[in-house]
Amino acid sequence: MHELKKPPIGVAPYWITSKNRIIELCGAIERYADYNSAETVGLMKMWTKEIMMQLELIEQIKEIDPCRN
Repeated sequence: MHELKKPPIGVAPYWITSKNRIIELCGAIERYADYNSAETVGLMKMWTKEIMMQLELIEQIKEIDPCRN
């Protein structure tokens, strides 16, 4: 008799990874907000753009597959 093998672990759902990334980026912006330098402002702008990209990705996936949350 053949022994059934467990399938490998798949990938995390997009809504978990995107949500976690957005939370991480928001926390970094909050921590850096007290520092006033060109470098920190540049980083916060970059993180803000990434948050927008994550949100757009979530919207695009919902358009492709409306059953996804």
